[in-house]
Amino acid sequence: MSERNTIGIGVIGLGHWGPHHVRVFSHVRGAEVVAAADPSADRRRHLENLYRGLTLVADPMDVLNRPDVDAVVIATPARTHFELAAAAFEAGKHVLLEKPIAIDVAAAERVVRAAQESGRVLAVAEEYRLSPLVRAAHRAIKEGLLGRVTLVQVSAAGPHRPPQD
Repeated sequence: MSERNTIGIGVIGLGHWGPHHVRVFSHVRGAEVVAAADPSADRRRHLENLYRGLTLVADPMDVLNRPDVDAVVIATPARTHFELAAAAFEAGKHVLLEKPIAIDVAAAERVVRAAQESGRVLAVAEEYRLSPLVRAAHRAIKEGLLGRVTLVQVSAAGPHRPPQD
């Protein structure tokens, strides 16, 4: 946490999940979304209309180099996760990485190693396991309310399209 008594948040990637992170962190006490990056001018313009005062840039390094950014959310295609996370750790930032952590186990291990070497926090987004519906289903299974469960298959449905990588 900086001297501001708030955690400065940067968001990299404004495709599917990035705008959700901007929205959620905008309502978290003690956090302030200060900058976001995406190469798409249309995506930046969309956020500009929703969040006045948010600095929007094309280059992720413009977010990572800001002294008022303490932590970044990386919500880009998985093939870019290692490179961006490594750059964030090198810049001294904590990282919340959208899932999947990487495109393969070797790349995931490199991300974890980069976090360990930097002494910064690495977290991977896994919001569904915390949803009230998933928690209720888990509790019902644990308590035996559904009998003997041998397979659980879940499909997400809603107004949002799945991310395209």
